[in-house]
Amino acid sequence: MKKTALRIAAATTAVALSMGMAACSTDDVKDGADKVAAGASDAAKSGADAAKDGADKAGEAAKDGADKAGDAAKDAADKVKDGADKAADAAKDEADKLSAKLTKVTDAQGAEVEIPEAAKNEWEKYGAESGELGAITEVVERNGEDYVINFSSGDSIIYGKDTGAVLLKGMIADTWFKDGGFENPIGLPTAPEMTSTDGEGWTQQFQNGTITWTNAETGEWHAVVA
Repeated sequence: MKKTALRIAAATTAVALSMGMAACSTDDVKDGADKVAAGASDAAKSGADAAKDGADKAGEAAKDGADKAGDAAKDAADKVKDGADKAADAAKDEADKLSAKLTKVTDAQGAEVEIPEAAKNEWEKYGAESGELGAITEVVERNGEDYVINFSSGDSIIYGKDTGAVLLKGMIADTWFKDGGFENPIGLPTAPEMTSTDGEGWTQQFQNGTITWTNAETGEWHAVVA
């Protein structure tokens, strides 16, 4: 009986120890798992933070690069525009110098007279003194910028700094001179005369309008200034 009681007590003690050890083992496993999970969470958070920082820095770097590239492109475009503007100004200055350049020619009396280079070129288009305009009979100048060159044919070449050299002839020329010439409100001719659109005469463009010589409507030739 005594031996049996001892055996039961020993068995009970063994079971208790076994249960205690099992409980301790379970707690240890749980603690380990919690620590692993916490470590994984921390690592994941750190990784996410690092990735976010990297993405932010990459975005900032890309934006800075784009801004710098945009600024560089704008600077380059501005330089190109400045260069083009300077080239255009230089070309205009050179054209002004060439168009206003005077050259010596011989008039109908054999005397040397000076006329703009552009007017001489226009005269030569029509054969110079041996052509349809004939020899120069008179040169009238205003302010060193505007010129009237009259020819033996009765026609004229009108030169203006802003209009160049333009042939003026016939009744349109007569109308322009009669209405004031240089002082005519219509200004200087800007292009040679052309056949009117209705085929009934001729019209010529001036700085401030047109002069047309026509017989339309009335059947009589007359000037229309518009």
